[in-house]
Amino acid sequence: MMTQMGRGLVVLLATIPNLQSVQAETKGIAPAFAEFDAWWQQYITVATSERAALVEQGIAAAKNRRKAMLTMIENDPAQAIKLAFAEEYHTALPEPIAKLVEVHVRGLAQLTVSKKKDGVTTRRVSIQGQSWRAYLYDERLKLNTREEIPIHGIALEGLVAIDGSPLERFPNRESLLNVLRQSDGKKTCPICGEPGIIPTAVGDILLWFDTDEHLDTCEKALIEKEMNPEIGE
Repeated sequence: MMTQMGRGLVVLLATIPNLQSVQAETKGIAPAFAEFDAWWQQYITVATSERAALVEQGIAAAKNRRKAMLTMIENDPAQAIKLAFAEEYHTALPEPIAKLVEVHVRGLAQLTVSKKKDGVTTRRVSIQGQSWRAYLYDERLKLNTREEIPIHGIALEGLVAIDGSPLERFPNRESLLNVLRQSDGKKTCPICGEPGIIPTAVGDILLWFDTDEHLDTCEKALIEKEMNPEIGE
């Protein structure tokens, strides 16, 4: 019999767009993602006393998913980020399984771009002593080495998929707000100074915008500055 807490968790998780989108999209993408998602849905709906019996099954599913995710990070980083396990529920995974699942990273990073004689380009990002081989997409593939660049993405086994935008949007993810540093201590829009209602991150700094239009304006300015670092100097 499910406890009241268990029922409450099921209701809460059912309202999260990230989980719903993953469940819908994995059906036609990779069996490993669908298998793990099915296990997770079962794990969060059974009574707490029944969860221990599902851990071994979850480990097997997580190992298969890990292989698929590593391949996806290298070949389709945008899709890898899209299919990433919800950050705010990572701590709800049993420890042996959490170790097999990608983690979310964000911050101001150093980007190092190396071009070899055979034409192969490799990229690495480093944040506070941690370093990963980086996979980027869209306009960010044009970036050269940068001493400081705002990033967010997912990391797994020495690899990281970096989002295509320097600005991170995370509506309805209140639990993430405490991991970010408030930009000026106030919830004010950096464009107009009005009270902000839309939480957004640039690196590990929290910004608030009053409208989607002002958020878009800031994002475009950040991208332009990133592509043309001499702007504003």
